[in-house]
Amino acid sequence: MHESMSDFLEKMKSIFIVQTPDANNSTSSENVEKENIDISSSTEGGNATTSENAENSTITGTSSEEFYKVLFGAIEKNNQNGFDYIEFRKALANLETINPDEKTRFLSAFAGAKASGSNAETLVTSANKYLDILTSEQKVFQNAVDDQWNRQIKSKKAEIDQLNNQISDLKSQMAKIQANIESNNTQVSNLNKEIENSKTKIETTKANFDVTYKKLTDQIKGDIDRIKTYLN
Repeated sequence: MHESMSDFLEKMKSIFIVQTPDANNSTSSENVEKENIDISSSTEGGNATTSENAENSTITGTSSEEFYKVLFGAIEKNNQNGFDYIEFRKALANLETINPDEKTRFLSAFAGAKASGSNAETLVTSANKYLDILTSEQKVFQNAVDDQWNRQIKSKKAEIDQLNNQISDLKSQMAKIQANIESNNTQVSNLNKEIENSKTKIETTKANFDVTYKKLTDQIKGDIDRIKTYLN
């Protein structure tokens, strides 16, 4: 009967992680925050580089059940035949409660490894292989992070830059429009002054003409009346 993924996960965690009782830092699935990054998305366009997209972060991460599943699953798929590092680590975990001395535990576990045909070199070689596997998973994950960074952050920052440029252009246009408005207002004011001056000049000229005209015509009309009176 195959063991469930949760059983496998707990078993792998018990092998690789020394559990310490801490009510405030439990690694149970109820207390670990689930991560939402889609690892599978990293298979698409994984050419982004960390140096292009990463920013300094002050966020402190916590261990995640979801990521344990991914990483331990990768180790499980690549578990080598025979007594290798994984079996050695299991032996160390079993000795954890029996012998508190680390060196003694390693020597005892190594005795079992030698009995199974392994040696220190093969253990180190297999351990390095698992490190390579985890490094590959880390690269896959980083590509997924870069992909999400490009989609959710970098693209939006580019949009912000574009909008800021548009705002700058609009402000420049508004400044030009405002300058044109002020220039036109000045011209309107000057034209109104010219109109008032011209109006005064025209009305004065007309008034002078009317007075002169009336005076001259009155004189002529008076002469006509006097001619009729005196010369008839």
